[in-house]
Amino acid sequence: MAKKQLFSPVVLFGLAASFLFSGSVFAVDIGLSCPSVGSLTMQGKYIVGSNHEKIKILDGKRAGFSTDFACMVGLILLADYLDLGIVSTGTMLGSTYVPKGNKYRDFDKCGYWTRWGSIFKIAGLELAFPVGGCSEVITSKLTNESEFKDLSYSCVRGSYGRSCNECFKCFRKNLLNGKLSNISEEVQRSISKRPIHQGDSLIYAANKYGFDLGEYSDLDLSWLERYYAGSLVLVPEKLREGVRQKLKEKGINSMTNEDINKMKEYNIE
Repeated sequence: MAKKQLFSPVVLFGLAASFLFSGSVFAVDIGLSCPSVGSLTMQGKYIVGSNHEKIKILDGKRAGFSTDFACMVGLILLADYLDLGIVSTGTMLGSTYVPKGNKYRDFDKCGYWTRWGSIFKIAGLELAFPVGGCSEVITSKLTNESEFKDLSYSCVRGSYGRSCNECFKCFRKNLLNGKLSNISEEVQRSISKRPIHQGDSLIYAANKYGFDLGEYSDLDLSWLERYYAGSLVLVPEKLREGVRQKLKEKGINSMTNEDINKMKEYNIE
């Protein structure tokens, strides 16, 4: 019997990734930031609770992911039980081809992708990044238009169902939705640093909604509204056309050649 495909949506980005697959079993990794889903019923889907975001607190650090794939711990532990074959996260363009939102790299040929892909294969799993070519602009759109949008809370410092609206992530997420949250000391430090962390989506949102980021105010980042089709190599071949069609259904077009050139020339370091 063929192995199942399990896609693990995590907070905002992972939820966006899950919308690109039809008829899939998937697990929602509920960390510190999601509200109770006790009343949520989703046929053929699994709810897996997790407190992995608290691990860093034990080391005197702030809550958050201890490693890039910490969100997949529950999924990996259930892999044999559920007879899984393909696993996925919501890793987006700002972590793949434009790491930290600062500068382009050829991600599918870099050591990170080949190394981790090999490790998962040794464990009998295929790793997939279905939104690896989608910017945070797109993943926000996918999430905001989803029936599961109320489960999406990116902030790991707030309480269940409520963001702190003080951290840099809250500031960026709110600005992407056209809302200006509190400019705390942390936010002020973050937007004053050069290069800005997750600069691509933040600069895009700031320019769209009139927030002054100084020297970045004239940057044209409209290419973030479209996905990089070359990223489909981050998805197993048998699923690529399905992902392509889902993006089309969601109104997400692929980048033009001009867009791709702009992405590859993008560099704020």
